[in-house]
Amino acid sequence: MSRETKIQEIIESAHRLHKPVDSSVMQKVGLSPAQSGMLFMLHHRKGATMKELAAYINVSRSAITQLMEPLVEKGLVSRSPNPSDKRVATLSITSKGKDKLKQLRHYKIEYLRLALGVLNDKELSALQSIYEKMALNINQTKN
Repeated sequence: MSRETKIQEIIESAHRLHKPVDSSVMQKVGLSPAQSGMLFMLHHRKGATMKELAAYINVSRSAITQLMEPLVEKGLVSRSPNPSDKRVATLSITSKGKDKLKQLRHYKIEYLRLALGVLNDKELSALQSIYEKMALNINQTKN
């Protein structure tokens, strides 16, 4: 098996591991995966506009509006008009939205803790070393 094939299989395995996290967690917190993604994005892109979010994930502004409207209605996201241009609204995650993100993180961590629980101490140490090495490589690549 080639190195590239091994890397691809690892990526696919990691994706399979995270996929059930998303669906089971989303049901518990009452959000779709897309809505959850919007909350995470707004957490990291404070004060973004619909146009900026649409450009960032390469979808139409109407698609962003459809995703955001239920979040606004649930009080998880607030929309504020721009004082200099009333046609433009900035989006912010509310404290209720931040609480929902904490809840999402909690469920995801618990799910991953369960998945990691099958590993023995030696395997956990090896996995920790691998993740640290990968993170170091990513950080060095960014700089």
